[in-house]
Amino acid sequence: MHTYKGRTHHTYFTIEVLSKQFLLFVNALLFAIPAFISCSKNDMAAEDNLEQNEITLRYALPAACGDSLDIYVYNQDQLKRLDAYCRIAAGADLPNNIKVCSRSGRKTIVALYGWPGAEDIGWASFSSFAALSKITVNLESENPSKPRLAGIVNLNAGVTAKPVITMAPVMARIRLNSIKCDFSGRPYEGAVLKNAKVYLTNVCTRTSLSPQDNPGMEYLNVGGWSHGDMSSFAAREFIEAALPPEISVKEVQTQVCLYCYPVEGFYDNAAHPITKLVIEGELNNQKVYYPINIGDYTGGHIRANSTYSINLTISRMGISDPDVPLFPGTVDGSVQVLPWTENEVQKIYF
Repeated sequence: MHTYKGRTHHTYFTIEVLSKQFLLFVNALLFAIPAFISCSKNDMAAEDNLEQNEITLRYALPAACGDSLDIYVYNQDQLKRLDAYCRIAAGADLPNNIKVCSRSGRKTIVALYGWPGAEDIGWASFSSFAALSKITVNLESENPSKPRLAGIVNLNAGVTAKPVITMAPVMARIRLNSIKCDFSGRPYEGAVLKNAKVYLTNVCTRTSLSPQDNPGMEYLNVGGWSHGDMSSFAAREFIEAALPPEISVKEVQTQVCLYCYPVEGFYDNAAHPITKLVIEGELNNQKVYYPINIGDYTGGHIRANSTYSINLTISRMGISDPDVPLFPGTVDGSVQVLPWTENEVQKIYF
């Protein structure tokens, strides 16, 4: 174990958790390995003589961690090696105060909730920031009520004034609020859409801390609904849902929520297809599709930590292929891009 004393060699990151549900003041234990710094009790006792850095971390974390909360501190140099580490174990009460100890200087601090840790996949995956950025996670292991979170901040320890880490979900929510059919003026006016369902195509189900730099992304339902993909996907309710047996001119409040991982930047090719929301059903005894490009509404692909709130009115016959564009005017609707949660934000202070 290496410990460093003195203002010029050593700094603390103080994490103070504010929660309406948990107000005790507790010091978290630090896990030490030879590759990086840990703090001894003597260091803690001498903290008044050391630099302290207060960082605000924003997200409504649960008072009891359903998954682990990991804090990683990396040096900002050419190698970007791990300098310090702290873990709040799964199921533990989230304390009001955590002290993470590392060398002074420029740092990158990463906070992860619900991600695999070194105990799960080995320390080699966390030894540098580059290694950490390559760790991938799967959509089917997500929990929408306690989504997997990530937050990053760069700072100069002892110099940067109160930076903020925003811990945000790495997945996105697509919410179909309402749907109706209005075929006024069409030969099939008064027809209803039967046996309808909604699902995502070209849906990204694997991502990393830096998805734009990681080629390891995986997609399901490429080009259309795939029986093989849906049969093998453990959380198919994340990307598929049934709709009412008949959809008519009367608006139906569905409140269906589907989930996916984003791909940053605008692409539309075999490697990075645009994610689509597809309404499938039967109209006048014909199977029809209504594919909607979700990414078109933000100038690129779906963004993490967002809710795409959609209201649809179907006004024309659908198409026979879910992977081709709709005719203009086939579907009228609105899409709002909202934050993942509109609840009051709790704070954690580093």
